[in-house]
Amino acid sequence: MGKADVAGDEVKLRPIEFDLAMELFRNMDRPLTREWLWSTVWERGFDLQSRSLDTNMSCLRRKLGLHTGKHGLSLQSIWGTGYQLSQAARAL
Repeated sequence: MGKADVAGDEVKLRPIEFDLAMELFRNMDRPLTREWLWSTVWERGFDLQSRSLDTNMSCLRRKLGLHTGKHGLSLQSIWGTGYQLSQAARAL
């Protein structure tokens, strides 16, 4: 089990969530395709029809607070492509 520090709070991540988070942070502001994420993170073959990737990304959003932009980051779904982690837009 991996761990992350989110605004001073320790958050436990399952190994696959930790690996996905690492790839997202390494590739900040770059769109990552579903195919690339599957082939990079999953050791065994991948199934592009599976919802496993989406489920894990949803868990990451919740655990790391990436759905609200609360910590200055946002994990966005890019329809037909994959995902992108970027700085959240600030409200005026």
